[in-house]
Amino acid sequence: MHHERRLLRIDLDAAVAFALDEAPATTVVALCAALGAFFALHVFGKSYLLGTSDYWSYPPGDAGTIVTGWNYFVHHGWRFPIGTAFGTNGATGANLVFFDAIPLVALVGKALRPILGTSWHPYGIWHLAIYVLQAVLGALLARRLGMRGLFAGLAAAVICLTSAWFLLRFYQESLNGQFVVLWALLNYARSTPETPRRPLAIGWAAGLCRALLVTPYLLAMIVPIAIAAHARLARSDRRSAAISAASSIASLVVVWFVVGYSVPFPTKEEAGVYGMSSTNLMSLVVPFYSSVFTRLPERDLQEATGLQWDAHAFLGVAVIPMVAIALVFNGRAMLALVRRHWMLCAALALLALYAPGPRWYFGQHRLFEVPTGREIEHALSIFRATGYALAFGAAMLVVRRFGRRGTIGFAALALVQLYDSSASAAVARDATARPQAHQADWTAWSALLAPYDKVSLYPSWLCWGKIRPPESIRNSEREIEFIAAARGMRSNHACTGRALTDCSPGIADIPSIKQKGMKRGTLYVFLRPAYTAEMLDGLAGCREIPDGWACSVP
Repeated sequence: MHHERRLLRIDLDAAVAFALDEAPATTVVALCAALGAFFALHVFGKSYLLGTSDYWSYPPGDAGTIVTGWNYFVHHGWRFPIGTAFGTNGATGANLVFFDAIPLVALVGKALRPILGTSWHPYGIWHLAIYVLQAVLGALLARRLGMRGLFAGLAAAVICLTSAWFLLRFYQESLNGQFVVLWALLNYARSTPETPRRPLAIGWAAGLCRALLVTPYLLAMIVPIAIAAHARLARSDRRSAAISAASSIASLVVVWFVVGYSVPFPTKEEAGVYGMSSTNLMSLVVPFYSSVFTRLPERDLQEATGLQWDAHAFLGVAVIPMVAIALVFNGRAMLALVRRHWMLCAALALLALYAPGPRWYFGQHRLFEVPTGREIEHALSIFRATGYALAFGAAMLVVRRFGRRGTIGFAALALVQLYDSSASAAVARDATARPQAHQADWTAWSALLAPYDKVSLYPSWLCWGKIRPPESIRNSEREIEFIAAARGMRSNHACTGRALTDCSPGIADIPSIKQKGMKRGTLYVFLRPAYTAEMLDGLAGCREIPDGWACSVP
């Protein structure tokens, strides 16, 4: 009996140690990957993740633009640069970056085209992948910071999956790829003289190139982390830092050239929207949606511009208490941590100060405004903020201070945040449950487009100049292009997430068309109010449609 009790005690001690102190990395990674997949399935559903739900027949907003770019890209053969869709915008094409179409995903998806065909798209699978990677990299980062038990790994995964800046970013598939930020923080933690040079260099080059292939915005967010990591490493191992930095820079240059990136400088209209999408300081401590706090200020009281919901950055019901506990009970260790990693902290602080833009608001109250010129103001109004470093730093300090009790507290707070996030998850689930309403007659347009290889829409997208067309016509224009791209048709000028500032392909030269004649196989669509019947007089083969005129060679 005594021997059995001893064995039971040993087993119980081993189980506690497994949960709170040390668990095999493979076990933690496998369970966190399963958790990420389950969470994605819970939020979006199987048909969304497989790309077969009704939502994908015409997804709203950025998702619709992404799928349009994918269709332009996948229906036509490989050309150089490999990241450009040559089905639109004339001979120059339009790079995937203008569609926010995630080159990493599009390139892999196009390579699978001979197997899977062109009737599918990879963006539902992408959402599944980023949820898995978000959970796994969160657990690996926690492990690297000394939180090696199963509970800590799962808690870290939950924090990463339920953070507002991730969970409520579902509508922007590219910026939702925030696992690259976690990857950068993990690489920072690995950037020590003890890490072999080759794995270190490969890790940074792969991580930075992966961010670039998701979206240049995420690359810009993690470059300061990379700089801080290499500067810190250089103080003790200059050779490793130099080799890693050179490898990363060379890799980025090659990827940039091969994929064919061009810098999409924002137009004045886009820059104005970015400024309106700045981070409101109230959003750090007050959530938009919550299952814990049932009485929240009205949405319009939580923001000042009408678009600050796009930069919502609620730290979370787990992170805020952890930060407070770390400050109160382990303040000296926090100061020591900041001194030891002052370059990283400075980089993160500058990014955090950047996020509110030149005008700082708390709710609807403007706290102050940084006087800037117009160009500088545009440059200060582009990027958002995340709080991963703050969350993991606070969790590490709490666990160090309280040991097993700290790990249990971390896990308990993560469970509270998991419950609290159910309200945000419901928002994401509802928003991705159905397609956008149609403005145009899709049956009629599908029949009208069927005989042609190309459609030319005039004016196209943001090429209306001073004319402000009705919203119904703008919506119809997007839908016509979506239908055409899905059929593998070419177009003159793309409706993109980032404005193609050269509008020459998107504005019709009526006298030249009349003189040279219309091209066979192309349907010309002239939209009101930019064009009138008098302007098209003498152009054969035209018929009136609800939003303008459709013309082609008889």
